Amino acid sequence: MVASIGSTTTDANGNTYKVVLSDDFSNGYQTSNWGSAYNGGSYWNGAFTWSSNDVNVRNGEMQVTDTRHSDGSWTAGGFSSLKAGLTITYGTVEFDARVEQAQGTQAAILMWPMSDIWPQDGEIDILEAPKGEAMHSVHWADSSGNHQYSSIFSSIDPSKTHHYSMTWLPNDLIIKIDGVVVAEWTDKSVIPDTAMGFGAMGYVAAAGENWLGGGPNSTTPGVVTTHIDNVVMSQWTGTGGT
Repeated sequence: MVASIGSTTTDANGNTYKVVLSDDFSNGYQTSNWGSAYNGGSYWNGAFTWSSNDVNVRNGEMQVTDTRHSDGSWTAGGFSSLKAGLTITYGTVEFDARVEQAQGTQAAILMWPMSDIWPQDGEIDILEAPKGEAMHSVHWADSSGNHQYSSIFSSIDPSKTHHYSMTWLPNDLIIKIDGVVVAEWTDKSVIPDTAMGFGAMGYVAAAGENWLGGGPNSTTPGVVTTHIDNVVMSQWTGTGGT
């Protein structure tokens, strides 16, 4: 256990946080933290389907895979604390992660709204790794309900293990890697303000998805893995707000 449930910390600005989820994956897949992994149904791009077989705890870490099958089809894994009813409305998340790089695949480690109303209730992508780059994004809806987003790239190599943290407050959203700020948003209108859960998903690109450089090819391994460990999610309990 990386932190005790119910324990609190206070930052330099006087913001206090209470731990609601802590998992170092030393005790296998804990349904009390993650519920059931995603299973069944095709993703909107048509390039893969969800499979719970692509979510496993091995070697003391969570592993989310993209898997190519003998017929050429792909499956991918996904999990979320939402499936166990664990959310925060403002707070912090930290974890260690390594995303294997391969043509036509990536991963998203993110916060998703409990309401499942998107983009109105937002999305925070703590890490995505298109074409092997580290990208950090926030999504929202404008006054007309249209999807808007802001993405910031950092120079780290996501295929190496790094420690990631997110601090989400009403007036400030900060992402750090290895303790260094790599992305920050201070416009309250773009920062989500509803309950969200933490999770991760594999991703296989369709041929026309240029932001990922197109789909898998002959160089893409049959299994591509995202490694996640030492997850702590804490609820903001007030004071400061920045």
